[in-house]
Amino acid sequence: MLKFSKRIELSLLALQFMATRNAGEVVSVKEMAENFELSFDFLSKNLQQLQRAGLVQSQQGKRGGYQLAKPASEVSVADVLQAIEGKQALVRCLSEADDCSCEVQENCTIKDPILKIQHKIDEVLASISIAEMAEPVLVTIERT
Repeated sequence: MLKFSKRIELSLLALQFMATRNAGEVVSVKEMAENFELSFDFLSKNLQQLQRAGLVQSQQGKRGGYQLAKPASEVSVADVLQAIEGKQALVRCLSEADDCSCEVQENCTIKDPILKIQHKIDEVLASISIAEMAEPVLVTIERT
């Protein structure tokens, strides 16, 4: 079944956390790692990858850390998946990086239906923004 990797989960969690902060506020890796009881090194490597993809930007120095590189409403779950793991496909033959070496390729009757499923999943992931993921968290923060 379709399942997000731990790297994707942590990246979404970190971006959601940054989205709950005031615009321009920098969040340290240490703060996020302690808040979520995560490995500093693992989180740091994920954030560096998100930075290379242009989703976050870093600030060096004593009060350094990370912040979103663009509004949370402009960052989709699909963007995060692409940044961390590249283009993913439900089956081998739909992967851009993989020439189909499937043993049933000649007689396959499920490629087209699976391609439709893949497109629907891609649409859903592209339609959900980090801002939407942060909304329930912001409501909780406002109530406390």
